[in-house]
Amino acid sequence: MLALAGTIAAQRRRQILRSLATELGGDNITVNMIQPGAILTSITRPSFAAMPEMAALWETKAAVGRLGVPEDVAPLAVFLASE
Repeated sequence: MLALAGTIAAQRRRQILRSLATELGGDNITVNMIQPGAILTSITRPSFAAMPEMAALWETKAAVGRLGVPEDVAPLAVFLASE
């Protein structure tokens, strides 16, 4: 059930940002979203350790064949936040 809630939340975020992009684009405002998948952090590490099958599932979905780390996403976030 938790996975379903996460999927619904992700879909809703995408729709909100798509709507914002449509509404604000006319004012030359760009809306971006980073959706990296599973990221291994101090918060998620215990869950993945407790459920190795969940980590394995996310690894099969990842283009790089592993869980992401914050350093994978940080440069993109910095770039998008810059002018």
